[in-house]
Amino acid sequence: MRKTMDEVVMTHGDDGTVVQMSRRLSNAAYEARREPEQARTARPAPRQSFDASATLGGAALRVRRDDDIVIAALDGEVDMTNAHEVFGRIAAVLDNRARGLVLDLSATRYLDSSGLQLLLDLRRRTRFRGQELRLVAALDSPPRQLLEMFGVQDSMPMHAALAEAIAGFRA
Repeated sequence: MRKTMDEVVMTHGDDGTVVQMSRRLSNAAYEARREPEQARTARPAPRQSFDASATLGGAALRVRRDDDIVIAALDGEVDMTNAHEVFGRIAAVLDNRARGLVLDLSATRYLDSSGLQLLLDLRRRTRFRGQELRLVAALDSPPRQLLEMFGVQDSMPMHAALAEAIAGFRA
């Protein structure tokens, strides 16, 4: 415990031992909530660009980095058989140095309630870290209809084109 903390205080008493541990948080999300302007200038340099692909059940996931934005594109079907693994793959790449995530659902043909839960989990994760999540979904596509039916566009920006979503980060 001592090696992972900045300070550990143990107090022994008649009722037992109380252990108080403290560690200073230094991730970008914490800094952004504490001092927004300073956090933007103090953010570490983004990782180099990369490109990774995986086939997860009925979906193909392609993840890449464009400077400080992570872009994940899903092709196929996102359902209870693969949504958890899709989340894990995206979360593994979305580190604290990224400004945010663009989730491109343009080629997604099917999205069930597990896929919807995937989006809500990604939104929760990005908000906690002070990052932004933007969605791309083709107009009149079944996934977009589902997202609009549940009002997802009210809690995260939804775009018709990938370039538009990326431009939203640059504005």
